[in-house]
Amino acid sequence: MSDKKIVLTKAHLKALARYELDFADLAPGADSFDIIEDIFTLQETYQYTLRDLYAALGNLIEKDPSGEEFAENWFYPIRQLGEDFGIDAIYEKGDVSYYDQAEPGLVRGLPVTEESMFARIWDALEDFWSEAEDDDAPAGTLLENDYLGDIDWYYENCGKSLSQWQFSQWQKTCFIEEFDSDDRLDHATQAELALCRQFTDELCEMGQEEALRMKGYACYGGNRLYDCDWKASRDCMLALLEKTDDPMYANTLGYIYYYGRCTGGKPEYDKAREMFSFGAANGYYESIYKLADMYAHGYGCRKSAKAARSMYGMVYDQCYESFLNGKNSPFADAAIRMGNVYLKGIGEEKDPGRAYGYYLQAELAHRMRTARGSFYGDTTVAANIRKALDETKTQLENDFFTDSLNSPQPWLLYSLLQENNRVAVSIEKFDKYSVLRAVRVPVRAGQRVRPILLTMARLELCLLTAEIEFTLIDATYYLPSKKDGPVVIDWAEWNDEEQQVELFFDNERIGWICCSSYVVKAPKKEAPSGRKLRLISIRFQSGGRTYDYLCDDETVREGDTVVVPGYNGDTFVTVERVFEQYESELGLPSDRYKKAVKAEEPLPF
Repeated sequence: MSDKKIVLTKAHLKALARYELDFADLAPGADSFDIIEDIFTLQETYQYTLRDLYAALGNLIEKDPSGEEFAENWFYPIRQLGEDFGIDAIYEKGDVSYYDQAEPGLVRGLPVTEESMFARIWDALEDFWSEAEDDDAPAGTLLENDYLGDIDWYYENCGKSLSQWQFSQWQKTCFIEEFDSDDRLDHATQAELALCRQFTDELCEMGQEEALRMKGYACYGGNRLYDCDWKASRDCMLALLEKTDDPMYANTLGYIYYYGRCTGGKPEYDKAREMFSFGAANGYYESIYKLADMYAHGYGCRKSAKAARSMYGMVYDQCYESFLNGKNSPFADAAIRMGNVYLKGIGEEKDPGRAYGYYLQAELAHRMRTARGSFYGDTTVAANIRKALDETKTQLENDFFTDSLNSPQPWLLYSLLQENNRVAVSIEKFDKYSVLRAVRVPVRAGQRVRPILLTMARLELCLLTAEIEFTLIDATYYLPSKKDGPVVIDWAEWNDEEQQVELFFDNERIGWICCSSYVVKAPKKEAPSGRKLRLISIRFQSGGRTYDYLCDDETVREGDTVVVPGYNGDTFVTVERVFEQYESELGLPSDRYKKAVKAEEPLPF
């Protein structure tokens, strides 16, 4: 092919925009169009329009190229020339997420301008291109949506007031999906919320999955989109379960039945057991531990501490692995239940010290979970963990907590080395003691170093870490000299004859440590920080969970009646406890707590 570049005129660009030509037609000898400016030069620019895109889609269907031809000979070259085709300018005007800053009367998320309709369809082509680049299947058959129909729809409605527009199922679905974002929901206008409710209700009538899920979980406790409506939530979940056979919906139904949400607080344990059993059979963690709860108490089933303990342990073990790998899992909830096993003696001997360790794990996991985002019921989980820790402390021996723990062997070093890990070891000598530092290091370049869950209840210590530190008492040791840093080992074992720990790398002994004691010290406790807040604990039903609320009114005392935002609007409840905490001591960020106010006379009962 000649080194001379091919000149593209405005007529060429219009023909390309409409897919009357592709770039291979204009440069048949080109190997590829990965670097478009090496082959073509533009005489002038061209403003792509929605009518051009309409024509292109029609020609795409008629020509029916392979996915590869579509991607390499047409879409990707045009994408490289986005500025010359005016596509960047279209996106700037067509970004449906910024309508609230543009013309009044427009609603974010709806393609009701030419630019926004173009941008939405172009995004769909972008997705298609990324999937079909190496696909030999005909492009026309892979384009499933009726984009031509969507453009026809736009021109039929164009010029009408928004209330007169008729939206397609696809457009309604795209709109409501945006409200899955907490930020979108929190900042939506009342007009946007009303339109989302309208579309969601219409789509629910059609049995559309996304709408049923949206409404079902919005009504599960309530949010800005829908007030709490347990029966509506239940009906959506039943429809979703029937439609998808997904254990997630069975699990949600289990909770609704377990707590009697639709029956005035009277549990429907038979239905709950059926739903949790279905979820458990599909490996759904929450269903397994809720089913275990039922066995532990004998709710709707035979009471069996052994069965409960078995299921608690199974969930804990699996969630533990996910937690160490940085994946989302209900590890906080699983650790709470393992704490309950040893605090209450569920299928095990009571052991408050061991229980305290599990509750510390739950506290850590919950804190990490809430830092990532908001989850339904987090305030309750935080309160339950704090209550469990406080209750367990009362059952511990007076000398249970200590500033340091001594051991004749470095068990934590062995833990770091487990699962074929490598550890960088260094020892620093001081006047009366030495300090051993050990850090997991990657075996291969770029490998993620998995931490261990270090839990030492007597030190009130629980953290995810890949590094440990010991104080060595009366130590003698040998480590090879390493100018470029610590010594790396891949194994360590106890030599009983020499009473020392021997260090290995690649099956060769490279060092040893001999000392009378390995000491782990408790971390220094940070002083409470932030504002000091006044909170109250209340209970919505006798024997139910307690919930914490902020309450600034210093006249509120235990036994007083307050008004709190509950499941079904404002609710009058009795204060069970009044306490103060600094922000750093709260189980959740302070803005996640709802506020309670003192009830004014006369009371409504």
